[in-house]
Amino acid sequence: MSPIPTITENREKVLQKAQQFMSEVSNPLIVILGPTASGKTDLSLECAEISTSQQSRGVEMINADSRQFYRGLDIGTAKLEPHLRSATPHHLIDFLDPRESFSIAQYQERAQECIQGIRRRACIPIMVGGSMLYISSIIDGLTPAPPTDVQRRSRMMEEYALDDGRTLHARLRELDPESATKIHRNNMPQLIRSLEICLLTGGTKSEYFNAQNVEQQLDFNLFVIGISWPMLDLYERISQRTEKMFADGWIEEVQSLLDRGVTPDAPGMKSHGYREIAKYLQDQESGSLCDLKEQIKLKGREYARSQVKWWKQDERIQWIYSSC
Repeated sequence: MSPIPTITENREKVLQKAQQFMSEVSNPLIVILGPTASGKTDLSLECAEISTSQQSRGVEMINADSRQFYRGLDIGTAKLEPHLRSATPHHLIDFLDPRESFSIAQYQERAQECIQGIRRRACIPIMVGGSMLYISSIIDGLTPAPPTDVQRRSRMMEEYALDDGRTLHARLRELDPESATKIHRNNMPQLIRSLEICLLTGGTKSEYFNAQNVEQQLDFNLFVIGISWPMLDLYERISQRTEKMFADGWIEEVQSLLDRGVTPDAPGMKSHGYREIAKYLQDQESGSLCDLKEQIKLKGREYARSQVKWWKQDERIQWIYSSC
């Protein structure tokens, strides 16, 4: 039986495979993913250094962490400092005001544009992040549903209330029998959304998503690197990083956002920890600073578990196994 590789050997082996992939395969796309606090940013910089030192092609980074889209959210998103981003171009960082919304469909379009632009510059794109749906929108061709028509949805909700959805379900049976057989009349959200897609696209839900999946196919060869930690080690890393963020001025950063008129319910403030700190600042009787830290650490652990579960069965991922 072959000996179990050490952590260093495992890391080096995966990086060597990635380097070979980038040098031998046409149109490569490297993806670095993993749970929060796993060390994705450091690994991406290491990959960039290896690539630029061993071949003439440069690399450019594409952010896939939805929290890092927003300007002014730096400490609590573990955003790489600007001077460290200067050596390697980074895309889709610091381009949104915290009050702006940004959908997965918009990300998909912008990220695809970035990939194509990086190729035109004869460089290699490296996508880095932990936002599962945003990454999936690129590597799986995940098709976002068409945008909601607010007025139409409001009318359908009123119509649903008149007869508990009987009329709407009958209309869905006419337009999309397949969806109607799968959705019970009592499931108002899915009933209205399926009917809405039919009315917006002029076809059935399955026709829309099948057509979109064909259109979303990108011409790239994929190499995915994942960072894995034992959960107890990962929890400790999350705890240590949370403490460091507070020591670095996370509370002051949130106060600065509030002073600029960014409200706690703004899209950017949905980022992990920001809304909790805003509530603490606005109502300090809600709990102690220690309670606040523990609340944020708990949410960090919950998010990490969901990330691990999402990627656990993905056989495309070349895992780097780490431990403290």
